Amino acid sequence: MTDKSLSTNVLEKPSVVSFRATEAVLHRLGSWKRPLVVFALWRLGLGLVALLADRFLPQLTPVDFFYYRPPSANVLEHKLLGVWSAWDGQWFLQIAEVGYAPPGQSTPFYPLYPALVRLLAFFLGGNDLWAGVILSLLCAALCFVLLHELVRREWDTRLADRAVLYLAAFPTSFFLVACYSESLFLALTLGAFLALRHGRHYLLGGVLVGAAALTRNLGLLLLLPLGWELLKGLNLRGSAVEAQQGLASASASTANTRLRFSFNFNTSTATAFALFLAPALVLAAIWPLFSLRVFGSLLSSTGVLQEFWHRSLNWPFVTIAWAVGKVAGPTGNALIDYTNRQNLLFWLLAMALLVGLGVLVARRQLPLSYFLFSAIAVVVPLCWPVGDWPLVSFPRYMLVAFPFFIGLALAGRRAGWLHRAYLWIAFPLLAWEMANFATWWWVA
Repeated sequence: MTDKSLSTNVLEKPSVVSFRATEAVLHRLGSWKRPLVVFALWRLGLGLVALLADRFLPQLTPVDFFYYRPPSANVLEHKLLGVWSAWDGQWFLQIAEVGYAPPGQSTPFYPLYPALVRLLAFFLGGNDLWAGVILSLLCAALCFVLLHELVRREWDTRLADRAVLYLAAFPTSFFLVACYSESLFLALTLGAFLALRHGRHYLLGGVLVGAAALTRNLGLLLLLPLGWELLKGLNLRGSAVEAQQGLASASASTANTRLRFSFNFNTSTATAFALFLAPALVLAAIWPLFSLRVFGSLLSSTGVLQEFWHRSLNWPFVTIAWAVGKVAGPTGNALIDYTNRQNLLFWLLAMALLVGLGVLVARRQLPLSYFLFSAIAVVVPLCWPVGDWPLVSFPRYMLVAFPFFIGLALAGRRAGWLHRAYLWIAFPLLAWEMANFATWWWVA
């Protein structure tokens, strides 16, 4: 090879690498267009429903139901943005503005979302309402993209399109763009699953789990399904069997090689767990330690849940029996009775979906970790019922159980009627719930 040809090859290699990298990025951006188009149409539709509801439906007065109102906004801000700060959104904005003021009624709301609102508001002239809306909007878009990417890598693009569409159609999906922590938590959860299932990025997965633990009480419990993913990825049992078979049949030199392989594998296992668990546990410890420092208790929110929010720790089956009793024997309050019936229907739907996920796992069509996370997302809220509203907010809590939408997509692939039935039922319910939320009626 001549010097000239060598020089040419050396010069060409960076350009080839650059071209391939650019091509990969463009291909990835192309795959992101699909969920982002769904997201844009979905968000525009929600905004239109909110404006129509504000114009034509009777509204409850927010001040009659809440203790905090954001700073006064002009008419345009109120119409376009104020609707997204209803109910618990007011608490998150209050924390962002004034912190966890004693006596600590706001401590059940975890700190990462309001902290990010406060940070973003710094660049927006201190406008927490704008910051909350923009933060949730960005996190919601990220949820659509990450769900599509996760399903596309696991199965194919068509199934990913359907899973994203089912998420958008879910009757309480509008909470993803409200000033709530659902979109941030779901984005962190999807990111953690992507990090552990695709790429084995243990440190990143641990950081995302820790961040999720600072966002919702479910966050630290992600260690269970993702810990299983880590174990499965490291393939402990398969490697152990391989080593035993090799020792039994190979020569002494080969056996020594197998022994060294086994030792290195164990070291790698310990390293992987350390990279995953260390950041998750360190970040998760921030909130209880802050609570201990400020309120004098590691679990200050537990007492607040009982005293102020009327939530009490209970067995899940007791909560369900309680909810059935409330539906069978109405309280006489039309709003409470309607909400209890709706919540019980959503719980029945969640149980049906959970059983469906179990069948898919048994048929090896769905990873076990997806089922474990969905079970956690369904069971944990049942442990904290509320007075006359045992399943209060359950329809919203279901929203973060993203494997439900994957399971529906897998089932709808072979049953076209299920696909059509879900969309024909879910989208009208979404419009109905969005209209209620926009007029300050309680939804979830």
